[in-house]
Amino acid sequence: MLRDEIHGRKAGRFTLQWHLTHACDLHCRHCYDRTNPRVLRYEQAIAVLDDYERFLEKNELEGNVCLSGGNPVLYPWFFELYQEVANRGHRLSILGNPIERDQLERMVAIQPPAYFQVSLEGLEEHNDHIRGAGFYQRVLEFLPMLKDVGVRSVVMTTLTDANMEQIIPLSDLLRGKADRFNFNRLSQVGEGAALGLPDTEAYGRFMVDYLVARRNNPGMGIKDNLFNIYFHELGYPLFGGCTGKGCGAAFNFVAVLPDGDVHACRKFPSPLGNLLQSSLSEIYASDEAQKYRRGCSACDGCAIRAKCGGCLAVTAGHGRDPFTEVDPHCFMEHQAPEAGLDQEAAAGQAPVADAPAE
Repeated sequence: MLRDEIHGRKAGRFTLQWHLTHACDLHCRHCYDRTNPRVLRYEQAIAVLDDYERFLEKNELEGNVCLSGGNPVLYPWFFELYQEVANRGHRLSILGNPIERDQLERMVAIQPPAYFQVSLEGLEEHNDHIRGAGFYQRVLEFLPMLKDVGVRSVVMTTLTDANMEQIIPLSDLLRGKADRFNFNRLSQVGEGAALGLPDTEAYGRFMVDYLVARRNNPGMGIKDNLFNIYFHELGYPLFGGCTGKGCGAAFNFVAVLPDGDVHACRKFPSPLGNLLQSSLSEIYASDEAQKYRRGCSACDGCAIRAKCGGCLAVTAGHGRDPFTEVDPHCFMEHQAPEAGLDQEAAAGQAPVADAPAE
C-alpha cells in the first residue's frame, strides 16, 4: 500500500503507463513528443518488468500495466512483452490506434485487455484535420470490432478551444458505439504548444453543460479533477479524479518512455530518472518524485486537495510554475460559473472514478 501523508491518500494499485515506442502511423498536431529515442531491447524490457514487480512486492501493490506509444503494436517485441505481462498476472490495457483484426484477436487470445483506448479530436472534419485524413472513420470502424471480441472500448478527446463545442455532440454520436467517452485538457507542450485552450469562464460553463448532458448518456466519463469543485459545492461525494487519486503524478502512476526514462506524467516534461540506471523504488523515493507528489503548494488547505490538485501538465503548458501556481482553470476560490447547475440539473451524477490512467 502506498501512503501519501501530506494529502492523506492511499493506493493499493500502481499504474505503469509504458510508452514502448514513439513510432506511429499518425502525425497529430498536438503530439507531445516527436523525438525518436532508441527503444528498449526485449531483454531490457523484461528487466524493467522484473524491477516493476519488485516495486509492487515491496509495497504490497497490485500491478496495472498500460501499454502505449506512439502506436504500441509497432514496438518490435510487442506481443512477446504482452504475453510476459499477462503471464505475470497483471491488469493490462492499451492506449493506441486502431489495429488489424488478427492483431486484436491475437491479443485477446493471450489476455483480453481491460480496455482499449483510441482517440478522436472532435467531429469528422476537425478530427481529421488534427489526426489525419480518414482517421475518424477508422475509429468508427474499429469500435464494433472491439465489441465483437468483448473488449471494453474507450474514446479519449484532448480538449482545446477549437473543439470544446464538439465534445458533447461527439459523445452523443458515440453513444452505443463506445463503452466510455472521456476528455482531458490539452497540455500545451511539444506540438500542442501551437494550439489553444478556452478561458476559465468558458471552460467552467462547458463543464456544467457536460455534467447536465451526462445525465442522459451513461457512457460519458469524467476525468478532470476540477469537476470535484462542482461536486463539493453541491455536497456530493468527490470522484477519484484523473488517476483515481486526484493528480496521481509520481504517486500511483508513472510514465515510462521508450528509452527507459521515467516521468511523473506523460503530458509534460517531468523527468524522474531512468530505469536502466536506477530502480523504480529508488526513483519513487527520490526528492524529485516527492516534489511531484506534493504538487502545487497554492492548493494547500483546499477542501478537495486529496481528490484534485488541478492538472500539473496544463499548468506547466500554460507557462506557470506547477509547484507554486494553481491550475489556470481552477475556480475554487471564486463563484462557480453560473450555467444552470443546481441540485435538480445535477441529479444522477453519482461521481465514480474511471479506470486508472485511461
